[in-house]
Formats: sequence, C-alpha cells, structure tokens
Amino acid sequence: MAMANQKDQRLNLRISRSEQKRLEKLIKLSDAASTTEVIRRALAVYEHLWDAKQGEIQILLRDKEGDETNLLLL
Repeated sequence: MAMANQKDQRLNLRISRSEQKRLEKLIKLSDAASTTEVIRRALAVYEHLWDAKQGEIQILLRDKEGDETNLLLL
C-alpha cells in the first residue's frame, strides 16, 4: 500500500512459466483483483514471518489431524 508522499515504483519481473502458473493459481484461489495484489499480500506475509524469526518466535503449522511441523526460515 502506497503511503502519502511516496511515489509508486514500477518493477519489471522476469519469472519462469511455472512460476507464472503458480501466480495465476494464487490470483484465482485468493480472489485477488490483480497480480500486484497477490504480490503485496505475499510481501506482507513474508515480512511478518521474518519479523517473527528475528524475535526468535517459533512458527508451527498444524494440519487437520493436529500434527504440527515447525516452519523453518533459512
């Protein structure tokens, strides 16, 4: 989300065909209005995960059966 007094930055992004298909799938699954919206959401999630890692917080993923896996960020 652009803040007041900031100019938007246009980026050119080169991705493989398989990455393009993944992006298109995420657009449909998330009912996003655009590729830009999916990328903004992904950046927000990525930033949150790294903030958690810096705070030495453990992130656990739990499946439907209740089994947990620790999310490792390298």
